[in-house]
Amino acid sequence: MEELEIEQLERWIIRRTQRDKKRSGSAGRKTSLSRWKFCVHADKRQMLQDLTQSLQQRPSVVHVLSELASCISSAVSADGYRLYIPDGSDDNNLCLYLGPDECQRLGKAVLPSLVAKTKEPMRLSRGDPNFPTKCESDIDHLLLEPIVQPDGALVAVLEMWKSGESSFHEEDEEIATSYLVWGGIALHYARLYMSMSKQRKLSDFLLAVVK
Repeated sequence: MEELEIEQLERWIIRRTQRDKKRSGSAGRKTSLSRWKFCVHADKRQMLQDLTQSLQQRPSVVHVLSELASCISSAVSADGYRLYIPDGSDDNNLCLYLGPDECQRLGKAVLPSLVAKTKEPMRLSRGDPNFPTKCESDIDHLLLEPIVQPDGALVAVLEMWKSGESSFHEEDEEIATSYLVWGGIALHYARLYMSMSKQRKLSDFLLAVVK
């Protein structure tokens, strides 16, 4: 990250994704690079700026994740989204994020847990064998994206959905990946902020004890 331009890294990610898809023999709509540039390059710097500013108001990793999920959902024209975060140290046990300081324990949610385990995105449409049978009737297409730190640790799973005939495509995965690259910077700063805050509180406590 220190030796490469972000744009070069993003181009490599796109090429890697396209190459892997060709090797697997999966068919899909041809990637629209012009749409990718418009959706990502036009907004991602503003998104990073907004996330950084929001840290001053609500300095928490979960808040940054929520804002990042909203940005990605809008960029891929999803009708809605859910954010799942690990419940403790077990990535298979996820919590549905409902708002500030509010999560709902779900246990082993099938698709989000599978994405958490493989750390690979997943696209499904109604009619696919793995499409959840208990899914709401107005949800026809799903896109699940893992949010992973550079050290490989899972931070969250983002589930987005669409209704109607318009499904998710490979270019939507590429857009989400690019946003996650930039959003990872904000997540990094959020973790640094929380670490520094804890150290400052500890130092203040020790000073108070010494006095």
